[in-house]
Amino acid sequence: MRRKPRPGGAHQFDMRIESIGAHGDGVGEVTVEQNWQEQTYQVFVPQTLPGEQIVARSTNRPSGGGLRAEVVELKSVSDDRIDPPCRHFGACGGCQLQHWHEAPYQTWKRARVVDAVQRAGGNPAVVEAINTVPKASRRRARIVMAQMENENSISLGFRMRSEHRVEPIDHCLVLRPELREAVEALKSIAPEILGLNSHSTRAARAHNGKTKTKTKRRRSAIQIELDLTLADNGLCCALKGKDDATLDVRLSLTELGKRLDLARITWNDDPIYQPRTPVIRLGDALVSLPPNPFLQPSVEGQTVLQTWVLEGVPSQANLVADLYSGMGTFSFPLAERQHDVLAVEGNEEAILAMESARRQDERYAKLSGAVRDLDRWAISAEDLNGFDAVVFDPPRAGANNQSRALAQSNVPVVIAVSCNPATFSRDAKHLIDGGYRLIWTRCLDQFPWTGHVEIVAKFER
Repeated sequence: MRRKPRPGGAHQFDMRIESIGAHGDGVGEVTVEQNWQEQTYQVFVPQTLPGEQIVARSTNRPSGGGLRAEVVELKSVSDDRIDPPCRHFGACGGCQLQHWHEAPYQTWKRARVVDAVQRAGGNPAVVEAINTVPKASRRRARIVMAQMENENSISLGFRMRSEHRVEPIDHCLVLRPELREAVEALKSIAPEILGLNSHSTRAARAHNGKTKTKTKRRRSAIQIELDLTLADNGLCCALKGKDDATLDVRLSLTELGKRLDLARITWNDDPIYQPRTPVIRLGDALVSLPPNPFLQPSVEGQTVLQTWVLEGVPSQANLVADLYSGMGTFSFPLAERQHDVLAVEGNEEAILAMESARRQDERYAKLSGAVRDLDRWAISAEDLNGFDAVVFDPPRAGANNQSRALAQSNVPVVIAVSCNPATFSRDAKHLIDGGYRLIWTRCLDQFPWTGHVEIVAKFER
């Protein structure tokens, strides 16, 4: 008989994993006795696979969001389970599905898109086979440098799952070699960056406003975030800390920049070292990167998405709107094809970078940009009616208001780009309910071994 855990602490229970959730956790059900009543909850268990029978231990109290649990014993093993290729798997929060065979993993990712299309009211038959980028292709990453409470060691790596600790990384299978080299080099000056060479650990904690008494749970006492971005002409390193960088830190970072031939180093967006302006190529345009740029995680993935968008926009279209345009990932290739392109983006720095690149080449005379928060101030259907095609590529929250307005317009072709099947489904439903037909849907695995999937879909009236 299945044991029924009670709320208010960790409890063990037998369960079967039935599926994989959106974040890569195995999902099953368990019946919990609460307030003298039995309640069935979904349980999310990392590093498990469908069909596996496990003994699990709860790690939170029951709630509307279900239970989280960890594996105590793996009683039966899926035939699709493999040995993870990375020794950091399980502790590092970067990858969730390295223990799954490639074939069922890719099938699952495509199935997420199929489900999103079905929920939107579209035909799942239009979902094409999934494409995948090479594993070690990621050109941007967020690394954390931390000194842990009650420890003398310094950690440099990715955040651990559901914890405040950092998993030290000595190699990574998804990052470009240039990023891995920078991480290794940063380890050598980590004490200077954290201020541990000039202050005692307690003084450094006080300096950072985080002096704490001893605790059993090890948290980061001092923490610096590092955003690494590989531009076409070198690596950018953006550091963020609570306080301004000291002179010693600035000197150490400058020496590091020279040694690695970095394009730029900033501290809280303040340039420390910049021998050249970092640029990326979008279409044929060279765009200068602002301090906090958003760009596709890999050049290979960017190329695939650009190709799909260009295939979706009719070559005879005259006026095209690129909504949530960023720095012009799609705007520049569209303008090179002689479309009149209006790029709309809420981030002013991105539009300024696009405009600066546009002015350098007369081929982009028909490209113009506008700063506008489309989530708060969507372009109306009336204003969209003059466009021959619209492309929109919102963040993970989707384009709820803008897709509603699009659904009321008479724009003949809409190309939706999304990094979230859930919000894509909602936005697609707006379009379908408004009279659009879903022509094709394509999916791209741009974050291997995770639950993330990129979607490009074409809608027509």
